[in-house]
Amino acid sequence: MPGRWVGVPAASTGWEGRACEGDGSGPDGHATMVGRTLSHYHVVDKLGSGGMGVVYLAEDRRLQRHVALKMLPPEVAGNAKRLARFQREARVVASLNHPNIVTLHSVEQVEDVHFLVMEYVEGRTLYEALPPNGLNRSAFFPIAIALADALSVAHEAGIVHRDLKPGNIMVTNRGDPKILDFGLAKLRPRPGAPFSSELETEPLTGARQVIGTLSYMSPEQVQGGTADHRSDIFSLGIVLYEMATGRRPFQGDSGAELVSSILRDTPSPADDIRTELPHHLGRIIRHCLEKSPERRLQSAKDLRNELEDLERELSSTEVTTSGSASSANTVGRAGFWRASRAIKAVGLALVVGFAALTSWQLVSRKGEPPPISPAAQRLLDQGQLSEMRGLTRENLEDAVERYRGALQLEPESAHVRARLASVLSLMQIQYPEPERVEEIDRLTSAALEQSPELALAHIASGRVALLEGDRQAAERAARRALDADPTEHQGHSLLGQVMIRDARVEPGLEHLRRAVSVAGSDVRAMMVLAYELKHLGRGDEAAAEYQKVLAYDPDHRGALNDLAVIYVETGRDLDAIPHFRRLLQLGEDEAAAQNLGVAYFNIGEMEQAIEAFRTSHRIDPAKPLAPHGLGDAHERLGDVDSAERWYGTAVANYDGALEAGGQRSFLLPLRAVCLAKLGRFDEARNDVAEALALEPDSGWRLFYAAQVYALAGLVDEAYEHAARAIEAGYARAQFLREPAFASYRDDPSFLAVLEITED
Repeated sequence: MPGRWVGVPAASTGWEGRACEGDGSGPDGHATMVGRTLSHYHVVDKLGSGGMGVVYLAEDRRLQRHVALKMLPPEVAGNAKRLARFQREARVVASLNHPNIVTLHSVEQVEDVHFLVMEYVEGRTLYEALPPNGLNRSAFFPIAIALADALSVAHEAGIVHRDLKPGNIMVTNRGDPKILDFGLAKLRPRPGAPFSSELETEPLTGARQVIGTLSYMSPEQVQGGTADHRSDIFSLGIVLYEMATGRRPFQGDSGAELVSSILRDTPSPADDIRTELPHHLGRIIRHCLEKSPERRLQSAKDLRNELEDLERELSSTEVTTSGSASSANTVGRAGFWRASRAIKAVGLALVVGFAALTSWQLVSRKGEPPPISPAAQRLLDQGQLSEMRGLTRENLEDAVERYRGALQLEPESAHVRARLASVLSLMQIQYPEPERVEEIDRLTSAALEQSPELALAHIASGRVALLEGDRQAAERAARRALDADPTEHQGHSLLGQVMIRDARVEPGLEHLRRAVSVAGSDVRAMMVLAYELKHLGRGDEAAAEYQKVLAYDPDHRGALNDLAVIYVETGRDLDAIPHFRRLLQLGEDEAAAQNLGVAYFNIGEMEQAIEAFRTSHRIDPAKPLAPHGLGDAHERLGDVDSAERWYGTAVANYDGALEAGGQRSFLLPLRAVCLAKLGRFDEARNDVAEALALEPDSGWRLFYAAQVYALAGLVDEAYEHAARAIEAGYARAQFLREPAFASYRDDPSFLAVLEITED
């Protein structure tokens, strides 16, 4: 199957990572593996093979996803030393967590077959992605920065790759680079740590034995010496040279000549080969290729910073030269070039960003605000930064406070009114209060009366309309915002959300992606896209967007939370728990504590789940999800009285949120499940009916409707809604985990709905 790639060495006659054609037969000892089922992994096809294993495409029938199984041939599995090396690879890869490093899901053994379950990656190797003369600038920097950042994370964890090359780097179909095959990695002490033999694995090779791929080795490697993190920097320098020029810096017709070139030759500077390259890039690459490890860049983090700084300088020069950036829009327009850092993991997709710059330079803004005082502008800039850090209550309240301060300084400014109305509309979505809608209406009306072309004022009114279920009014407001300012990413985001609510999913997603392309360093557009993808059941795509946000801001609370929620929804609760705990380290977070409780609930740790739910309830007693979770946890423990008490509290809190203007299509399905747990089935069915009338094609809402009917014992209705939820993209795994379906799991009709066979 061409075009599919995983982190596996190909045969010694070709590049590592090259896809394998054929039916899986051959001399690798796994001729009969295709078609077999190992645990819940059904082997579909052979993808590749090499000295350390054979890789197959498999279907994970439990989680309904494709994975790559990397396994040892029987003759290797029976060799204690090679088996130990295989297990070391698993420990090395499992310790890494980075969007640009292939993910290891688990280590398995079925009978005498040892294998890793790894992320299945689609795309092509960097080797195949490289054009003859090298990448252009818009493609080079995102990939280079992402690779340096990924190596930095590995090195900080004490891991050295030792075989970095284009054949071990994937460029996925979305343009994201991923480093593959840490099978040659070894552990080293972290910088500054006292020496301890426990930090070293056993040697993977004999004394002074050369390991790796010759063309990309450092001088110390070809001489059989010790390879540390600076050896990876040398190898990455070779990769960067090839990315920039289309050729390798060291050449030779034989192995001996190539070794001599690596040890003695000084390659021509990259900017001499391609004169359009910036001289400073040639200097950075040359600094990576110093023969002596002591003279190289000393860390991958330094390399990443150098590349980021150069890209920013080049981009800033272009913006300055164009003369398009006015002082009144410093945050928005200069901020676009900070997006090169914000989306360094996007890979080739940054080409869109350069197109976005053109539109920023050429499109005039009908709603351009008049100048305001420097003090008020500072408050607006500070408020915008608070919004960009994530839409937590703390950040939103900080933004509101700063915008109110700006309005005190500029009480007649329509622009400041619109900014305040916009952030209040975000507050209303997250934390509804009845009186807030009135204030938003007053602010937007006053702003639009004074300046009818203010995009943010239209956006604020559109958000409220969407919250109230008036999609037509919301769409009109979004389109007016974009008429006023086609580069306002929040207008594209709002229009995209309206279209998705109206079952125009693909056009809606186009607008959300357009929002990302024009948003620059404002990660809110990525967050909206990720949120909508998640609720459409497209978890892998959503996770990729959240990872891009985290590449820019590793402690972005919204992205940490939502990515972890995706892990929970796909059965990876143990991966989710550290994210939620990190959020709680960053500060009190009602949602993180609530979701931590869900993760513990899913793995059967009821006491820890109750503790987390209680923490969430303490932080915000008015929120309904924590008491809902407490009801579920006590029900699981058999404490019926406590469960009913907490479900009652949850229903009351759902009622309060609805009365405050909360999103009905979100709150009603959850309230309905609590009502069903309390035996109030008629009310529960009314709630799900109203929710589905608002959003009939939402897989998430159909899932909750199926729960209500299952609890009511209405089997046909439960199965009908379950089938519709799956058709809409909702994960099958959630039905198998949800307690409401516990009594149906042995029913062949239920399994048929989920398209799960009994074998």
